[in-house]
Amino acid sequence: MHALIDWLQNHPVAYPAILFVLACIVSIYAGDIKRFLHQWPRTTLRAAARNSTVQRLELLKSLQPGNAYNLLFYFALQFIGFVFESIAIIIVANIVFAAAHWKVAAGTYFALIAGAFCGRCNTVRKVLAQLGKL
Repeated sequence: MHALIDWLQNHPVAYPAILFVLACIVSIYAGDIKRFLHQWPRTTLRAAARNSTVQRLELLKSLQPGNAYNLLFYFALQFIGFVFESIAIIIVANIVFAAAHWKVAAGTYFALIAGAFCGRCNTVRKVLAQLGKL
């Protein structure tokens, strides 16, 4: 397998052949690609924004002021989500660092997890600010 990879990397025609195949694929499917790029992002972004707004409204309805049980449940769900997000970040970072043969300090992992924690805190802060306006 290693010999095949070396042969493909060192073959003088491999790079132009790959570009030719890619150009053929783009040429054949140009109409479909153009239609996809003109239609998909607009409808998907609108639907995502609408779904996000609906979910936020439902969350605010369930977290009415005075309902401490649902608020604690929301905090617990955010914490559990943070734990799983942190595990996923560490796994992906380990794979990327191992594949690139990088040696990283433990502080790098701490910085990645701290960024995820700040993101979760910001999400909770926004929800609490909206609850304060009710």
